[in-house]
Amino acid sequence: MIRSTTLPAALLMATLLAACDYHSGEPEQGPAGTGPGGGQRVVAAPQDRSPAAEAFRQHCSKCHGLPEPESHTAGQWPLVVVRMRQHMRDGADTPSDETLQEIVSYLQARAGPD
Repeated sequence: MIRSTTLPAALLMATLLAACDYHSGEPEQGPAGTGPGGGQRVVAAPQDRSPAAEAFRQHCSKCHGLPEPESHTAGQWPLVVVRMRQHMRDGADTPSDETLQEIVSYLQARAGPD
């Protein structure tokens, strides 16, 4: 009786181990501010203390991790920022129009290729 259960148990264990190593084909993401596998990404350089960089870090990290400026083109960023402003929680410290323009300009200067 022991022999008849050994093979199925071994197959089940092999299947479970293989499933644990399965990747969906998408890069593994680390915490916000990190790239695939947890490696550092340059999002808003810590040494950049410009008002636009500070506004970007302050307002864009309230609800989610900071996006990579290269993730959109310069032409896409204005619409992305407007959409994100619409999604901000009621009563949240929403940025002024002037601050939003500073954030858009900051992102556009670091945007991905068109």
